[in-house]
Amino acid sequence: MKLAMTIREASDALSLGETTIRKMISLGQFPQPYRIGNAVRLRVSDIMEWQENIKTHPIEKKKMGRPRLAI
Repeated sequence: MKLAMTIREASDALSLGETTIRKMISLGQFPQPYRIGNAVRLRVSDIMEWQENIKTHPIEKKKMGRPRLAI
């Protein structure tokens, strides 16, 4: 069993886009990656734990960007 995976491998496994995962990492909504030299890796155990937690505590969507004026 693999202990770590790349963001691309995680995006394939979770059916999420790489950009979405990177955004979620920066917002603190996804497990933090670690570096081995220049390589960025995610722990498989952290991702599995995140999946279990997300089932019971869904992520609230935050509106991004500037607010629009109602006309």
